[in-house]
Amino acid sequence: KIASTLSSVGTPSFYLSASDSSHGDLGSLTKKDILILISYSGQTNELKNIIQYANRNKILLIGIVSKKNSFLYKASDIKILMPEVKESGLGIVPTSSTSIQLAMGDALAIAALKKKQFSKYDFSRLHPGGNLGKQLKTVGDVMVTGKKVPFINENKNMTEAIRIISKKKLGVVIVYNKSKSTTGIITDGNV
Repeated sequence: KIASTLSSVGTPSFYLSASDSSHGDLGSLTKKDILILISYSGQTNELKNIIQYANRNKILLIGIVSKKNSFLYKASDIKILMPEVKESGLGIVPTSSTSIQLAMGDALAIAALKKKQFSKYDFSRLHPGGNLGKQLKTVGDVMVTGKKVPFINENKNMTEAIRIISKKKLGVVIVYNKSKSTTGIITDGNV
């Protein structure tokens, strides 16, 4: 979810599984990347190979963790210490801690978009579909331009106007004079 949110606000991101990373997926990381590792304890064994790889390859490591004495906290270039919480469900099922981690991910995404001065226009370019895409559409997104615009000289006959309306399939033709100024419109409703 955090990777998707970051990508949606202009910071290309992807998710790596900690266990898959030790079996080849570390090849997805480059020295230009920033690695965010999230772990409540910061002590899980799967993290060791990733941390070692990041350090060896000088990949900036942001650690989000709740234990200050963990190896993730100590190895991170940027340390984000989350509060220790009591988990819901049996006191052990990761629920409260994961909710806090998601909130932190959203906060990082918003901070990144503000730093990059990412605008609603930028957001609309990355969300062309769905309700967000509809809400953010501009006139320019739906406007017809160039040769797609149906024009006719005011001295042409109505048969030609009907042919252009039918050909361009917009239900309208824009009438202009010899100075190329608009003098009227004819719609299929007028016809």
